[in-house]
Amino acid sequence: MQIGLGFRIWEGDHTNHYPMSISTNLGGTLEYVASGETFRHFQVASNQLSTPYILICPADVRPLAKDFGLTFGNTNVSYFVGVDAEDSRPQMLLSGDRNIVGGTKLANGILEIATNRSVSWSSELHNGVGNIGLVDGSVVSLGRGGFADWPELQPKTVGTNRLAIP
Repeated sequence: MQIGLGFRIWEGDHTNHYPMSISTNLGGTLEYVASGETFRHFQVASNQLSTPYILICPADVRPLAKDFGLTFGNTNVSYFVGVDAEDSRPQMLLSGDRNIVGGTKLANGILEIATNRSVSWSSELHNGVGNIGLVDGSVVSLGRGGFADWPELQPKTVGTNRLAIP
């Protein structure tokens, strides 16, 4: 929830666009979408997020970062980022647990969830369940059935989502 709020505040301060859709020349992270450096999307919103501690799920064994500085990286993040998130599509995925599976894993660390793909969770975190934050600010806990538990979140309803997985 704090992550979604941080991104929404950042978005409100930047012409109602999330960092993933704004060029680095204008303070965003668009050029990092294809790099596999998921942490950059969180790093640019560091003022809104306040601390990197909220980027590690309590169920995750990844190390906590002390700050958003030079040592902060993908290993200090437990959550994916929905790189196509936009305010006009409130049911798009904005963030969520990194143990999401399904879709097509692209070479740059992007997981593409198209309309014909089922999505679920690996057993790496939370015993095969997970949480997602939506653009509208809500947080949904999904069981082992993944999106099948929430028909309104199925890709055929909201379209293709591309997720940067740390």
